[in-house]
Amino acid sequence: MIRAFIAVELEPTEQMRAIARELKEMGCDLKVVNLQQIHITLRFLGDIEENMVYPIAGAIKSCAASREFVVKLRGMGAFPNLNYINVVWIGISNPAELERMSTCINAKLLELGFPEADKPFAPHITVARVKGKRNLNALQKLIKENGHTNFGDVQVNAVHLKKSVLTPQGPIYTNLFTQGFG
Repeated sequence: MIRAFIAVELEPTEQMRAIARELKEMGCDLKVVNLQQIHITLRFLGDIEENMVYPIAGAIKSCAASREFVVKLRGMGAFPNLNYINVVWIGISNPAELERMSTCINAKLLELGFPEADKPFAPHITVARVKGKRNLNALQKLIKENGHTNFGDVQVNAVHLKKSVLTPQGPIYTNLFTQGFG
């Protein structure tokens, strides 16, 4: 079995690097995501059989964007909410192409026998995972202060089927399939 998901990768912007440094220095119980691994998940698949890689690749191929596009990184927030923070995220202000690809991929996956996605698509970049409540007020303040911050624009040029191996040091991602745009 392979733990897998479908995502677009992003190059970290200077503004993202700055907020990651700030998060690390806050003294909160959180783990900042490795910025070399940032992505927007279009669909988490969970454990899949190895023989499903090729059919999933076909679904991705038929749903990929026709050309490269820009994603605008705007605002900061928390899942599930500011009072109980598990994940700190940066938002996307122009999600239309990501939503189109996610909807298409989900429809193709249904045809392949996958269940419907367990959560509605909410395009975001996870920047930190919160482990405890230490210094939570400062974290809530930082998120509110950055609720409308411009974190830059990034080019998206491919969609990937990614393998995820969880380790104590953090996840290790490997691309099983890549479909470039245009």
